[in-house]
Amino acid sequence: MEIPTDDGLQDYLVDEAIEIAGKSSKNKRLALKKANVNKNTNN
Repeated sequence: MEIPTDDGLQDYLVDEAIEIAGKSSKNKRLALKKANVNKNTNN
């Protein structure tokens, strides 16, 4: 298994979080909001 870069790992975790939260549209919106905050602070 390849070890992802920090950016790749961040994207992977965001995708996982969105997928898990996707069971509820409210949670999905929150996950997207958090994902956007995380991406903004990292850049």
